Amino acid sequence: MSDDARTRGILTRTDREWLREQTDGTTSNRVAHGDLKRRREISERVANAFLDFELLFEELSPALWHAVFEAVDENTGSLSADLSYTVAVLYSLLNDPEYLAAGMLADTDTGASRLLTFRDTVQRGVARAKDSQFDGDGDSVRFETATQLYELPDEEHFDLSSEAAKQRWAGLSQSLTDPETGESYASQGGFEPKDVLPFVLTDTTRRLSTIREERRDGTYQRIERDLE
Repeated sequence: MSDDARTRGILTRTDREWLREQTDGTTSNRVAHGDLKRRREISERVANAFLDFELLFEELSPALWHAVFEAVDENTGSLSADLSYTVAVLYSLLNDPEYLAAGMLADTDTGASRLLTFRDTVQRGVARAKDSQFDGDGDSVRFETATQLYELPDEEHFDLSSEAAKQRWAGLSQSLTDPETGESYASQGGFEPKDVLPFVLTDTTRRLSTIREERRDGTYQRIERDLE
């Protein structure tokens, strides 16, 4: 859907042209003040558009929903191919590496469950639609897949100077022992904050496995769909 004859959506025609210029090599690497301003404006509009979807979902009439569908259908070559970008955007947004990394460092189930944010959002969204628009049973929605629906952050996204990282480092350096000497890593020195990351990953994987098992057998608090 790259036809710039389209009227304004989230992006203006100028926005669309500007964004393409950022990736086609026609602009210099120097970031001008105007570029920073446009980036900020686009970010704010996209964020506000996501917030507007609640109002659209709650208030748009069936006739207007059909009108939207017809307009989208008319401007796409393939509904599933072109609208897959909406899912791709949501997946990218909810796998923000700094958000996930901070959760993994937190040493809590709540922090680890940040990696399930996209999965939970899809499940909650389908349940909302079934309950509200289609007279279905939203409680019956179970989004189960063997596909990993999260992206593990790279090391650079972990804030190892944060209080959470320091606490994990302090605890692990005291409790973990060198298998060869039997001494704690803290007593030997050389155990640095970045050394906690493999343990954080292992712990997060364990927590996610437990959360999934508890959800399957109903002992984990169900996803709350009513946010009011």
